[in-house]
Amino acid sequence: MDNDTAGLLYFAKDLSTFDNYRQLQAQMKIEKHYIAQIQ
Repeated sequence: MDNDTAGLLYFAKDLSTFDNYRQLQAQMKIEKHYIAQIQ
């Protein structure tokens, strides 16, 4: 996760799914969207 950011954690059911996600993340193909709640 990004520093100072709370959010979801992803878990993989098997190693191949985990490796695929990690590869996509390394290639910067994962989009992150942030929603802020301001009071």
